[in-house]
Amino acid sequence: MHAGCPSINIYFISRKLPKLQWLAAAGAFFAVMNIIKLIPYSLNGQLSISSMWLSLALLPAVYGGVWLGKRI
Repeated sequence: MHAGCPSINIYFISRKLPKLQWLAAAGAFFAVMNIIKLIPYSLNGQLSISSMWLSLALLPAVYGGVWLGKRI
């Protein structure tokens, strides 16, 4: 389970960051954490070339969902 958001939100709220700085810091933090998670996932055999191709093929659906969500 990936439940780091509540704790990082508490930390950023205590720092009284402006909204854009908060968003940038949270985005950078979770990007680095997700990159770090690739190491144990690959060592456990949970990542493969076929899953990477599937993720790439589904990428247009992600952008479509973001566009639709923004429109709604």
